[in-house]
Amino acid sequence: MHRAVGRYLDRERPSDPFPAELEQLSVAIGLRARRVEKAEPDCKRIAAARYMMTRIGQTFEGNITLPFAEDDEPES
Repeated sequence: MHRAVGRYLDRERPSDPFPAELEQLSVAIGLRARRVEKAEPDCKRIAAARYMMTRIGQTFEGNITLPFAEDDEPES
């Protein structure tokens, strides 16, 4: 996709896409973006688990907090 945009901006395009093609492309991009958004938290948890695998048995000091939703206000 990025190469196509680059070619378009460099005016190296054989023809502009038709509106129907643009509609299909925008739907496909939107679906892919939603899939990425859904997968991102899992990727972060997997990365954290892999990092902590090397520290099994170690003791750490810290505070445990709960995440809050965007609509919630953090407690002071």
